[in-house]
Amino acid sequence: MPNLGNEISSLDFKNIIGGPLIAVVEAQAQAALSTVNYIKSVGFDADGKVVNVSFNYPKEVYPYRPGNKGELTAVAITNGGVGYADATSVSFPTPTGAGARVATGTVMVS
Repeated sequence: MPNLGNEISSLDFKNIIGGPLIAVVEAQAQAALSTVNYIKSVGFDADGKVVNVSFNYPKEVYPYRPGNKGELTAVAITNGGVGYADATSVSFPTPTGAGARVATGTVMVS
């Protein structure tokens, strides 16, 4: 009859339990090192200075108007549309309301 106590005591629990745990810790360390190397290669220049990036994006102003991104949608031509020259200044009525901005422009004859 087999002696279960001897069979269990002969198992190498250190490797059965510790092996997978060690593998997980080593994989995590390798992943962390890869992250550090990536940040060093992308976030710093050759002199070790931080690389800064600026982002600009259009932002709606209050009050929000869906579909209106502040573009000028129409211009009335005066003086019959004649007598203009390149670089002539163009004036627009002063807008009213919260967040309104004054439009400016120049003539480009084509």
